[in-house]
Amino acid sequence: GQGNCRKIVCPYHAWTYSLEGELLATPSMKEAQGFDKSEHNLPSVRAEAWGGFIFINFDPHAVPLIESLGGLVDRLAGYRLEEMKVTRKWENRFNANWKIWVENSREGYHIIHYPHLLLNVPPDRITFHQYFPEGPEWTRIVSWCCFPQSTIDLPEFETEVEEKYYPSMDMFLAEDKGVCELVHRGIGGKLAKLSRYSPTEERTVHEFSNYVLDHVLGPTNNR
Repeated sequence: GQGNCRKIVCPYHAWTYSLEGELLATPSMKEAQGFDKSEHNLPSVRAEAWGGFIFINFDPHAVPLIESLGGLVDRLAGYRLEEMKVTRKWENRFNANWKIWVENSREGYHIIHYPHLLLNVPPDRITFHQYFPEGPEWTRIVSWCCFPQSTIDLPEFETEVEEKYYPSMDMFLAEDKGVCELVHRGIGGKLAKLSRYSPTEERTVHEFSNYVLDHVLGPTNNR
């Protein structure tokens, strides 16, 4: 989304809320007996910020964001992510299950993954991706490229990104789309069967698969 507002107004009955979720106005409710606006505030959801990103958490009992990020905070401190500026955005729709796209992305040692967010952190910039499952067959991927303001201010920046950085992103996204859609078709084939992960190349993919299983079926040992 984009833009800003001072209040939240329901387009259906025009109930009006503050930005903190407090119910302020309720047209046509004056005759409602025993109606108390304070009992109808919007539900509260945890929101925590790090590195310029805002993380929403529906679990009120989850550990704080910074604690869950572990060593990632110190590892990426030098990038000063909160000062990065978005220079281009891509949107793609893959005919593949979201888990296939995540597995494909996790095989790169340079990739840092957090639920719903994947960071690529080369030395001079960052790219990050958000994925939005659209049922079991489709995934919408939104990708962003960011640079420090000092880099953007360079006179040769526009020419360099158009020639060096953006074409490589176009190529990588097209490659990911193609391979993910082929894998998706393959695992749905009649002759598809279980196989094994490579311990040297796919350790993080194995960890992700166990993460999904733990949250769907519950934790078990020896997977």
